[in-house]
Amino acid sequence: PLVVNATVTILNTPDGNKEILAANTTSTNITATYVGSTLFLRGPATPSDFRRVIATVTYTDLCCTNDNTNSYTPPSTQTRMIEFVVNDGINSSVPAYVYLYFSPINMPPFLDLSGNTPGVSSQASFYDQMGPISVVAKDAILYDIDNVTLAYIEVTILNPLDGSLESLWVESVSVPYQVSRSVMGLVTYTPTQSYNSTTSTLLITGLDTVSQFETILRTLKYNNLAPIPHNATRVLSVVASDGLLETTVNASIVTVVLND
Repeated sequence: PLVVNATVTILNTPDGNKEILAANTTSTNITATYVGSTLFLRGPATPSDFRRVIATVTYTDLCCTNDNTNSYTPPSTQTRMIEFVVNDGINSSVPAYVYLYFSPINMPPFLDLSGNTPGVSSQASFYDQMGPISVVAKDAILYDIDNVTLAYIEVTILNPLDGSLESLWVESVSVPYQVSRSVMGLVTYTPTQSYNSTTSTLLITGLDTVSQFETILRTLKYNNLAPIPHNATRVLSVVASDGLLETTVNASIVTVVLND
């Protein structure tokens, strides 16, 4: 006997038409069509062919696509119930069910020091004896698609050729003074900054909103108090963290220009 058709149906689709079923029908007489929330497998074909095709059924939720915008919404974690039914042209089988369980996955924050300029690194020029400079774009981008808060930003001068005479700081934060407040039901703390001249590292810490950390990042400054600074290009590494995952390390390239 042959199997005429089979249906595979997602009985609950909290993410709507972004939830898709598919199957591999290669080397069979079976066709696959997905309409609404049901995958239609049409024969006729042998039970073994239908068994092989049903075993290839896959589920995808396209809401997981990240297009580097703040509009991302994580998939619903509601358990999905998927129903399988086969038919020989006269009778349908007793339904069989698969349950899909979802566990939230923490995604790392995203950092772009150049803002709307192509690339994710920034460039700046430091002029001898002319004072501190901004080292990231005024529209630098920092966001997290699945967290409303961040834990810290760390900036390090990777080649501080003038040692402790080089420094980093941000203008939006004062040195260690924390104020707690509530944001979206979460207790947050105004970030503090501390610069370690031995490691040439600026650490900005405090559980605060992503937008607040973005505002702080945009005020990042570099200065060099050496009478005659070493004129090699400095590389600053910048990372942000949600407390569990860090962004990809981005660089700020500082060109040192000596006055004649």
